[in-house]
Amino acid sequence: MPYLPSVPEQWDAEADVVVVGFGAAGFAASVTAHELGAKVLILEKAPEGEEGGNTRVAGQGYLNTSAVEPAIAYLTALCGPYAVPPDMVRAWAEEMCRNNDWLRSLGGDPQEHQHPPVGIEFPDLPGADCVHKFHDGPTYGYSNTWKLFERLVKQRPIAILYETPGRQLIQHDLTKEILGVRARRDDRLLHVKARRAVVLTCGGFENNQQMI
Repeated sequence: MPYLPSVPEQWDAEADVVVVGFGAAGFAASVTAHELGAKVLILEKAPEGEEGGNTRVAGQGYLNTSAVEPAIAYLTALCGPYAVPPDMVRAWAEEMCRNNDWLRSLGGDPQEHQHPPVGIEFPDLPGADCVHKFHDGPTYGYSNTWKLFERLVKQRPIAILYETPGRQLIQHDLTKEILGVRARRDDRLLHVKARRAVVLTCGGFENNQQMI
């Protein structure tokens, strides 16, 4: 890519929060930011109707843990040799315990479809008995949980730019502040300004230690 100044002279789009990727994590980030009063824009690489990433084509289950301390033990063990800061693991565990309550607050209908140890990827890890898998509504599979997530985003004035993959963070040369995202759409670059934050929910990077 040719040299580009760190701060573009003109922005093509802007929002308070720019979310890169429209799967389950993108849904959660964008709806939460909107409910807190932010103007939100989602950048999604797939065409409209094909968004959703792995969430759309997976088993439609998500985890809700029953207690914080066992969840901390389980999540810490799940990280294996890769150290994650304890305060981050605690936040992860605390919020995972609230998944069902949060989904109910948005009109969802959490249903447990597999009881431990069935459906738990690593039932032998410490704390695994607190992990429960849920989906939305009475029917399991067929993208039902994803359809709820998608509907909850589209019911809100959240802008979605399809076929617009994020390519590069725009960062101030001196302060290193993240100012936005360079994205590509129809063979041209778009400069998208984030007034408050960029949230990367583009998936897969957890398998790349350099990106982490």
